Amino acid sequence: MKPRLAISLALVATMVVAIGAVYRCLQIADSPSGGGRSHESPDKQLTATALDMTERYYFGGSRSFYDFVVETRTRTQVRHVVIEQPPEGMINWRSDGSITWANDSSSVTYSFKGTQLTLDIRGSEI
Repeated sequence: MKPRLAISLALVATMVVAIGAVYRCLQIADSPSGGGRSHESPDKQLTATALDMTERYYFGGSRSFYDFVVETRTRTQVRHVVIEQPPEGMINWRSDGSITWANDSSSVTYSFKGTQLTLDIRGSEI
């Protein structure tokens, strides 16, 4: 094989690999992605958010999880809990589940698929 042909083939092979890598990066660029809902506390100082998320990996496979966040109006996190996909599967927080605040805004309860997660807000620096 002539040296020029070998170099040309090597360059073409490198370009194909590079294009494939860029394509895969673009496929997973928005990872993790998902949806959810938010609910403001009765005192209007905090917002509770529940998200159902899926993270895709570069070499294949994915991870699904719930992301629960309580934030102030200035977007400072007061509480943050991540729960990996439960055995009973995931819900779509846009249409399922509920977020309920205590009347005094001292806690928030996320309810989904027979499960409840209550986050106590008292003692948090707000």
